[in-house]
Amino acid sequence: MRDAIVVTSWDDGHPLDMRLAGLLEKYGIPGTFYIPIVNSEGRDVLSKEQVLEISDRFEVGGHTYNHVDLTKLSTDSAREEVFSCKNALEDMIGKEIESFCYPRGKYNDAIMGIVKEAGFKNARTVRLLEKDFKDPFQIGTTAHVTEKGLTHFTNYLIKSKGLPDRGMVSGFLLKNLLFKDWYGCASIALDHIVKEGGIFHLWGHSREIESFGQWGRLEAFLKRISMLAESGQVVLKDVSDAVER
Repeated sequence: MRDAIVVTSWDDGHPLDMRLAGLLEKYGIPGTFYIPIVNSEGRDVLSKEQVLEISDRFEVGGHTYNHVDLTKLSTDSAREEVFSCKNALEDMIGKEIESFCYPRGKYNDAIMGIVKEAGFKNARTVRLLEKDFKDPFQIGTTAHVTEKGLTHFTNYLIKSKGLPDRGMVSGFLLKNLLFKDWYGCASIALDHIVKEGGIFHLWGHSREIESFGQWGRLEAFLKRISMLAESGQVVLKDVSDAVER
């Protein structure tokens, strides 16, 4: 049977990522932080000093320079957003940036080509209910830390391609969780991957964790992941390490 691997990744570089980083470190869990240099929506972003501090403990990935939908830009502007974010982050932390995340999950073949051209080695989407990294430039996720009433299956229908894993969906149905919150869905998905093997990929935004009041539930879930790792039932990796498995 394949190993069960757990990956976490976190978007947008909000200053609350420092709290999130502390929580991950408390439980010995790796994470990949996708950080823009500026947020075009006017939200705060991490300072250079904070980015450097996070990079000492976790993987840092690119998220464009201004956190913009690349599919709405000209080719030249999209290229500038991707290349400039990589260069700026590498200047900040003094090491190569391998991972990228498409802002708002928006991308196409041309954007993937630009990301590859810039020298990134992988790129993450916002697709849900996936349990493997089939294409390093279209990495999916399994569960999203979000508000209590927003369902993973509804999000799946909006954001994903193909059919969800039948085993996970069967678990949701048996537990009456198909249209319930992230914590229940994530728990069923994690149980399924521990049993069957694959990659469990948890992601979210620290500012949403704060606004939705999910810090306590996230900590409980991270504690469970840590216990599974200690017992040898899962292997913990960041995004780039999981791609290279």
